[in-house]
Amino acid sequence: NVQPVYNGGLPNRTGQLNEQVNWPLPAGTFTDGNSDALTYSIMVENPAHEEWFWDAADAAWAVRQVPATWQASSSLTINPNTGTITGPMPVFTQPRHPVTGSGFAYLPSFRVKVIATDGHATAEAVFGAYTNLAPSGGMNNRTIKSNVPTSLQVSTFFDPNGDALTYSAAGLPPGMWFDPASLTLNGPATAGTYTVTIYANDGR
Repeated sequence: NVQPVYNGGLPNRTGQLNEQVNWPLPAGTFTDGNSDALTYSIMVENPAHEEWFWDAADAAWAVRQVPATWQASSSLTINPNTGTITGPMPVFTQPRHPVTGSGFAYLPSFRVKVIATDGHATAEAVFGAYTNLAPSGGMNNRTIKSNVPTSLQVSTFFDPNGDALTYSAAGLPPGMWFDPASLTLNGPATAGTYTVTIYANDGR
């Protein structure tokens, strides 16, 4: 038997939180020298992180490093015949302090391992994956005077991944314009009721 071979070509992937991804296996990613049919399985890597533990010797909470570990995937699944990966993106987090609740953080970067087997031997391929969490924010309804120069401050959005955000606006009253640098709505607005939408884009 000639064992399967990974020929390269698996790209890194990004998916949105709660998105149902569909990642086909590129043609020729794995080949088998005996032309045996290959079946596929998948594992994901829980990223390295810190965790709190009670240090009995010092009678205090302390931090220790937890190494990355491979585990069966409870969210992403792989078609055993085609190698297509589907399902929602996993979410990994760093635990909170047991008492203060501090230290929580998302761990968006992780790795995925695809295993191909011909029933006798295996080949493996690993690629990077990133779970993106969308920005969040909003504003209450506002009332301003019509036909009077106005500068209305827009609230900053929050991005859980810490990505830089770019802003835009739609649905502005005639006469007003949006300055993304200062996050302000400016100008004399025409009288009326308007639904203004502020967009924050993290580039992902």
